[in-house]
Amino acid sequence: MKIKLLTLTASAALAIAPVAMRAQYPGQIEDMTKVKVSVPLKALSFDYSDVRLLDGPFKRAMEVDQRWLKEADVNRFLHAFRVTAGLATGAQNLGGWESLDCELRGHTTGHLLSALSLMYASTGDEQYRTKGAELVKGLAECQQTLGKNGYLSAFPEYFIDRAIKEEIVWAPFYTLHKVYAGLLDQYTLCGNQQALDVLTGMCDWAYNKLKPLTPTQLQGMLNSEFGGMPETFYNLYALTGNARHKELAEMFYHNSILDPLAARRDSLAGIHVNTQIPKVLGEARGYEMTGNPQSATIANFFWEAVVGDHTYVTGGNSDKEIFSKPGILSDQLSENTTETCNTYNMLKLTRHLFTWDASPARADYYERALYNHILSSQNPETGGVTYYHTLHPGSCKKFHYPFRDNTCCVGTGYENHAKYGEAIYYKTADQSGLYVNLFIASVLNWKEKDLTVRQETNYPDEASTRITIAAAPEAGIQMPFMLRYPSWAVDGVTIKVNGKKQHVKKAPGSYIHIDRTWRQGDVITMEMPMSLHIEYMPDTKEKGAILYGPIVLAAELGKTEDPAQNPAVPTLAGDFRKIEQCIKPVDGKPLTFRTTGIGQPEDVILSPLFRNYNQHYTVYFDFTGKKKE
Repeated sequence: MKIKLLTLTASAALAIAPVAMRAQYPGQIEDMTKVKVSVPLKALSFDYSDVRLLDGPFKRAMEVDQRWLKEADVNRFLHAFRVTAGLATGAQNLGGWESLDCELRGHTTGHLLSALSLMYASTGDEQYRTKGAELVKGLAECQQTLGKNGYLSAFPEYFIDRAIKEEIVWAPFYTLHKVYAGLLDQYTLCGNQQALDVLTGMCDWAYNKLKPLTPTQLQGMLNSEFGGMPETFYNLYALTGNARHKELAEMFYHNSILDPLAARRDSLAGIHVNTQIPKVLGEARGYEMTGNPQSATIANFFWEAVVGDHTYVTGGNSDKEIFSKPGILSDQLSENTTETCNTYNMLKLTRHLFTWDASPARADYYERALYNHILSSQNPETGGVTYYHTLHPGSCKKFHYPFRDNTCCVGTGYENHAKYGEAIYYKTADQSGLYVNLFIASVLNWKEKDLTVRQETNYPDEASTRITIAAAPEAGIQMPFMLRYPSWAVDGVTIKVNGKKQHVKKAPGSYIHIDRTWRQGDVITMEMPMSLHIEYMPDTKEKGAILYGPIVLAAELGKTEDPAQNPAVPTLAGDFRKIEQCIKPVDGKPLTFRTTGIGQPEDVILSPLFRNYNQHYTVYFDFTGKKKE
């Protein structure tokens, strides 16, 4: 995908008023932070509790996720922690990567802490907050039993010592990060003071463990995957102002990976993708906390390199979890393309960068990856999620399931489908205007302005949206609305305010500014016709994918009675300069098309990849200019 960038006890915890914010993106938890963001910003995030989804594909995906969160047995998620602490446990252990002989055990518990926090903030439903508090209480008991140094994990402390000695051990700090991040979310989103107490104890342990190490020892330790440890420490530093937390974040600066990025050099080929993205997330948050310009360079260049030269049409990246050479993707289409965790983290990075520059290119990428990878990663019937979101021609999605598989992408899957309201709207840095980035049915309650905005849409089935001022101050409110003019809307857009057509001077890939005094009942309608187009691989014009607007279309190649089967994939032959003449819409089926006379040996039905969960499919076709005989 090539994008041009425009440069306590559980009961005590529950007694605390809900915070419903998160310590990750500028604009959130400002009233809680002791260290403020001091760098120039153009946009601020809303709190999760400010946005509620209306009916549509994202709310339905959230409701599927809710089934798993409601079913999750807290005691099973505490089992390995209690075993490590020597506490009695009658629960059945979780399977997959949470088995007691797996060195990554405990990571899913951290993801669950975050997911429960996110779902509570996104819905206001107290049952998620209550379950999170039960989980935190159990972890606090384990921490207390393990001793006075603050250590807490589902594996023994000597795993960390082995990592420091550069012995083979599977990513202990990566696993700890999930718990650190989950506890932080429990505090910032649910107001759970006990979670913060446990977390600061864990940070004291980490500081005392790492402070005596030499720079050489630290760099050696960092060769083992450590997840988002620096991001979490910077987030905690923002909350506490404790210099030790900032120092901990800086201990996780990995020279061999980050120094080339600081020099704007793409040396990513051949390295594990999701080990690196969280390192860059740490630099992004570090820039916001410290103003270090090198950190901003790292974050910006990495995003440009990955989105511009390492990203497939879906917004995902990696084959077999590894970066390819820049711009070389056509021969990187195994069964194991586009790990879902990667896109989860790339969207987190994109959110940070959008607050810095409010670039519509960031929002275009976010939309592409959200629909075609994250939404597409869930089985809407069973709730299973993809680890590898395969782009191998003729393959099918293979789903992993909570409580059984517990891979990293099951954990991020708990979170992905709990936070769909996070990037629909942003406010300007001076809080005087509103960005509308995504066309998702939702309600925004901007409390400080007594403004409620309701967005109703059947997008992407219908390429339009209706935005109503559902509530406003009696005298009205004068402010600009910035409506994203998508880069794919090459046929133009139509904007009306209260039925009156507005003159649009902007071009695709920009924002349309409408500045006026808004009153309750005012309505903005926006129509942005989609069109068919081909996005070729960056290294060849003989292989590419077909999109309708931002939606990636997949050829339906047969039901998945045999997931191991790879059916024959047709090539497409013809004159694609007039694509509407050889790919026709199917009546009565939104976003569904049929190739006409160009498929060899036969034509195919094309439908959205995000709706394909029980079919073999292909996204990438081999193209030839020769017409079918």
